[in-house]
Amino acid sequence: MSDPNPTSGSIPLTVEGPTAGAELGIYDSSFKLLTRGVGELRADLAPGLYDLEAKIAGSSERKSVMLGGSAVKIAASDWQLQYRTSAPLPRSSIVREGHDTAAQRYSTTVTLRAHPVGPCRLLVFGRVLVRGEDNQWVKTTDPFWREIRLTDTAGHQVTDFSSGVMSNLDEGWCALSVDLAEGGYILSAPAPDGGEYCLPLWLQPNYGTFVFFPVFHQIALDGCSIVMAPKSEGFVPERQTEAEYGETLLGGFRRAKILVNEAAVRQMLDRKFYNPFAAIIAAYALLQRTDRPVDVDLIRTVVSNLRSALGSRQPDIIALSSMLFRIDPASQTDESQLSFPPNTTLADCWIWALY
Repeated sequence: MSDPNPTSGSIPLTVEGPTAGAELGIYDSSFKLLTRGVGELRADLAPGLYDLEAKIAGSSERKSVMLGGSAVKIAASDWQLQYRTSAPLPRSSIVREGHDTAAQRYSTTVTLRAHPVGPCRLLVFGRVLVRGEDNQWVKTTDPFWREIRLTDTAGHQVTDFSSGVMSNLDEGWCALSVDLAEGGYILSAPAPDGGEYCLPLWLQPNYGTFVFFPVFHQIALDGCSIVMAPKSEGFVPERQTEAEYGETLLGGFRRAKILVNEAAVRQMLDRKFYNPFAAIIAAYALLQRTDRPVDVDLIRTVVSNLRSALGSRQPDIIALSSMLFRIDPASQTDESQLSFPPNTTLADCWIWALY
């Protein structure tokens, strides 16, 4: 964002956030907020000292910059701030050796044979993320994955994780990979309050859906991360740049913040939605933003491209089409007139499970 009326002698300042979903702010020497944005800021400012701030979820980092004679750019790599995710991604604040390699391996290697075999790959990957008083990773001897269940939406059990699980307790991970039919499934595990936490999933043909859940004192499905990629490629951490934005968007949703970065969304379009799940989250954000009018052309393009990639049966496509129809009746499609079947988990598409 640039000053619409830059004064003579003003100096261009560009601030890239540590991630595309980072909240950014520029403050003057008296700590007055001058401008803010998401992912990237551009401003024309008078020479002087300024304070910059980046926020991701509950963490923040500040740095000072002196503007003198020439343009100044703060690059994403200039920040130390990292985002938190349960997926073993390169720039995550949680890194445990061996997890990324194991996840990549088992995203392309089936460990459980389902009957019948389907065109959709599901990887469920658990990560023990507990440190001891010495700040070293705590090792466990407990096969924690045996508390998990995977069923279809009719309640039929797919697996109780008693077989088909690969693990390395010294490194603190487990993995189950299976090819299933297209449709809805429920991953469940005990909740801290004694109940059960249920995570609805929709598996898509020709795509891999990779669910990463953390294990602290017990399994925490409510802290899981979901990543998608073409089934033939599997989980390649270095290619999951869209997941970074998706994770920060989800963190914003949990704090009632809509962290829209239209440039990041357009980059997703250019990449043809390598990770459709991140694109779905971005589409919800575009539709729910309140800081400015919804860019109808952009959201129409996003929903149309998602429909081409995932088909019109995908529950989030139905939900997004219906939401788009409310603000743009000209965009009416067959699925925008559909409603979810009552009393089914598919009515709780991922984004609404956050509230």
